[in-house]
Amino acid sequence: MRASALAFGFLLILGACAGPAPKPPVSVQPSTLVRTPVSFADLPGWGLSSFRPAFQALATNCAFLEARPHKTSFAGLDAERWKPLCLSLTRQADLSELALRTFFETHFTPFAFTGSAHGFLTGYYEPLLEVARERGGAYQTPLWQKPHDMFTADLGAFDPSLKGKKITGKISQNRFVPYDSREQIARGCPPTCSCQRACDR
Repeated sequence: MRASALAFGFLLILGACAGPAPKPPVSVQPSTLVRTPVSFADLPGWGLSSFRPAFQALATNCAFLEARPHKTSFAGLDAERWKPLCLSLTRQADLSELALRTFFETHFTPFAFTGSAHGFLTGYYEPLLEVARERGGAYQTPLWQKPHDMFTADLGAFDPSLKGKKITGKISQNRFVPYDSREQIARGCPPTCSCQRACDR
């Protein structure tokens, strides 16, 4: 079975998550889109990263389908279409990166979409950062933890009509005020101070 790159993208996006894919907005006009099969070699960066996380995400989703045998659709496709792929997946174990790459290139087909339609795509990105405990060389930008004086207020606790809305700020002179901007934090200059070292933050 060869599934589309769209389905493959959903697998990478969903990972360990489970649930129906969001419905596209009414402005989407599929008839204006042209879908053309392309080669994996046409994908920027293909083969430069490990395939194991994607393989593990696929295994998680196959386990999700196996636990719900009556589910009729998944990632925009008929759930039955996933069964042969999931069955093939269970036969793979401790594969090399080359074998994993071959697996995806065997079971999936990338597509290029062209056209003038507008759509909606939800994606999740989990960055992997190389860091050092001390500044030097390529490591010049510090990663700060959440400031100890930053607080989040749930507005729904004060007004039911504001349920789900939150604001973030800090306490200054017994008042809850907006937190410093990125520029102020970089300069070490809170709104209520003049950037002097004697200023009490």
